[in-house]
Amino acid sequence: MPSECGLELEHTLGCNANHPGIVCYHPNKENYVFGAGGSVVIGSLTDPFDQQFLTGHDNLVTCVALDPFGESIASGQRGENADVIVWDFADKKLRFRFSEHDHGIMCLAFSHDGRFLTSCGDAHDERMFIWDVHAGTIVVWVTLNPNPTEAVLFGGFVRDIKRRDTHIYQMATCGRKGVVLWAVDVVKGEALGVPAQQMAHTVQSRLYISLAFSKDGDWLYAGSSTGDVACISLRTKNLHASVQVCGKGACAMTCLPDGELVVGGGDGTVTLLAGKGIDFEAVKRVTLDGPILTLRPSPDDAEVIVASAEGSVIRLGSQDLNFQVLSHNPGEALNFVRFPAGMSDCFLSGDRGGYMTCWDQDGWVARFKRFLWQKVAPTCADASTEVALTGWTDGRVRCYDMSRGLELWHLDYAQKEGVTSVELSKNQRFFVTSGEDGSVRIFQMKTREMAGHLQGHTARVSRALLSADNQQVVSVGRDRTMMLWDLRTQKRLTSHFVRGGGINGVCLSPSDPNVAVTISQPREMMWWDFRSPKPTRTLVMEKEQLSIAASKSIGTRPYVAVGGSDRIVRLFDMDEGRHLVSGEAHTAGVSSLDFSADDKQIVSAGLDQTLCIWNFFPSGSVGAVTGGAGQGQGVPDPQECDGGEDGGGNIPPPSDEVGEGTQEGGLMNTADLLQGSTLN
Repeated sequence: MPSECGLELEHTLGCNANHPGIVCYHPNKENYVFGAGGSVVIGSLTDPFDQQFLTGHDNLVTCVALDPFGESIASGQRGENADVIVWDFADKKLRFRFSEHDHGIMCLAFSHDGRFLTSCGDAHDERMFIWDVHAGTIVVWVTLNPNPTEAVLFGGFVRDIKRRDTHIYQMATCGRKGVVLWAVDVVKGEALGVPAQQMAHTVQSRLYISLAFSKDGDWLYAGSSTGDVACISLRTKNLHASVQVCGKGACAMTCLPDGELVVGGGDGTVTLLAGKGIDFEAVKRVTLDGPILTLRPSPDDAEVIVASAEGSVIRLGSQDLNFQVLSHNPGEALNFVRFPAGMSDCFLSGDRGGYMTCWDQDGWVARFKRFLWQKVAPTCADASTEVALTGWTDGRVRCYDMSRGLELWHLDYAQKEGVTSVELSKNQRFFVTSGEDGSVRIFQMKTREMAGHLQGHTARVSRALLSADNQQVVSVGRDRTMMLWDLRTQKRLTSHFVRGGGINGVCLSPSDPNVAVTISQPREMMWWDFRSPKPTRTLVMEKEQLSIAASKSIGTRPYVAVGGSDRIVRLFDMDEGRHLVSGEAHTAGVSSLDFSADDKQIVSAGLDQTLCIWNFFPSGSVGAVTGGAGQGQGVPDPQECDGGEDGGGNIPPPSDEVGEGTQEGGLMNTADLLQGSTLN
């Protein structure tokens, strides 16, 4: 692999916050640990730019645990290789990899002395293991009870009749069949759980999703999916009270030294309960931005760190509940990422959960987030320094103010079945949209009236791009065609065909208006000259590529970046078609990527709900890939082949009716909109 270019992972925006137990407060009071995609990230409580990455998983990290002394980190993942990894915090290195589970890991917990770790598999795995993290061996494994297990927690030692500690560890699990208390004898290698049917008089038949032991060891608290907390006496093993705390589930909680209980609810509330056992009463409550699925205390219990399902990681005072947002993160798989024209300090993203977010690189915070409703999601965007145009699955285009995120206007039925791309002209007088129905449309920016309708595709248009001079539009679609349109005449100039599958994306060379690069479902990456009927170069990739973007600087060597279902970001020399460098950080397909205006950074958006910010070192600089596979490590080079007959071809427009755009209903001539659009 050539060393003339480099790619360095600078930062990750992501937290698998829709998984319980994904964030931990480190005992050093300087760091917190969380899962982002397939990485374990060590973040700073004071410096948002300080991140360290632990990479060893090949799928989404589902749970993270810290031992009480902060020496060991444990993480589990889902997927075929559902491993549990124990990391050394000081050295930031992998200490043990436990590969006994299949399908996925639901939850993890360290014992109070940090020596033992419990891992619970999912409903298909059906096993619970207790590991010795000093020796790296199995102490005992048993069948899950209940199955599935939603939470697991150690609670010190089992006490004898005189309330003295024995050598047997105490542990609790919970799930749909109630709460199970375990006695773990590590000397004999035995774990005995009180069967759920024997505890029917102790807990009601509900789905329990969170656990907390009191500091004095007298009480076990279990939070249910209905929002109440069951108070179980460990002396009598009886249910003493059930306290309604919140709505939509008591998803996470921790007990404070004075017997107070902090509960995170599915309704987004964090509640402080005063009292003990049957005397609990809510004394303080704060509402955050989404369901609280993780809540972990600081070593002195003065603070708690929580993660909401919306992706926010928040630090709260455990008594006054005053909070500070540590980071915002995407909450679902991402649809797109886009830098505004001429800007390198912020970018836009949209996720499947319905959020459109503007990210500010000064502190890595969300400048603004916009959410409509769950059934509508943003699919694409383009922006200037003043406005952001966004396309949505309901077929609307919505325009937002870039400074405050206020909606300025929206255009109904910009596309019939959802907008797939939106492009704003450089003079900001018009914009172009493409849709699921195969149409490409031109709209006036001022009046939002349709000025042109380019019809030619017979299936979903993946992308429609404006040329650098805004005189032409290039569109590609799932009908395996790439079309070049003249905006003044609204006529199709050329049509190129790819055999084998639809075209996923296209980018244009910033230095040559006649050169385009496409990625298609047959795993091919093709270079085109619009004056030639066949591709000038074809690379066969190992996996299908999902996203493509070109560098933006004019007058410098052009580069093209692609992201694929193989989770890899690859950089190519656009002129020579040479593979330069690759980077791995995602654990699912790369759905979108974009260059900053100065070409110094690339942001990739993944289906693993993470945004990766890469520093790009062009030819003549020295760089490295971090946070994943190194340069050339496990990243196969694409294979070049002759385009030939199967590589593509030119199909002339069959008639003016198909080859021309239509101007129905007295549409404005687009030539008027193009005035002043050519860059000098």
